[in-house]
Amino acid sequence: PQSGHHGSHASQLLGVREPEILAGGQKVATSWPHTLEQPTSLACSSKAGRSIVATSRFDLYAAQLPDDGTQDSLTFLEAPPCAHIEGQPLLDVTLTCGRSGGQCMALVLHQDARGERL
Repeated sequence: PQSGHHGSHASQLLGVREPEILAGGQKVATSWPHTLEQPTSLACSSKAGRSIVATSRFDLYAAQLPDDGTQDSLTFLEAPPCAHIEGQPLLDVTLTCGRSGGQCMALVLHQDARGERL
């Protein structure tokens, strides 16, 4: 057996999966305000137009896809601060929007100081 085969088998035993590329998808380079940032969740909505939001453990970020779809990179910026989630571990995010092209807002699932999910 080849060593690559053992590595793949070991990854499966440990529950580690190789990233999957979606059919019809394309890789997009990203940049973040902090060089060591590790995003944990990502959300978009067809009603949100070109908006994308992402979270790391303690921060919320937003980015805009270009209108023409030709740009191959995406720049995430820190979202405006929200006192209710500041300093709380962020667990997940989604976008909720009004009618197409209307106002959107990020809904963030976070854990409070008592360990409860809110």
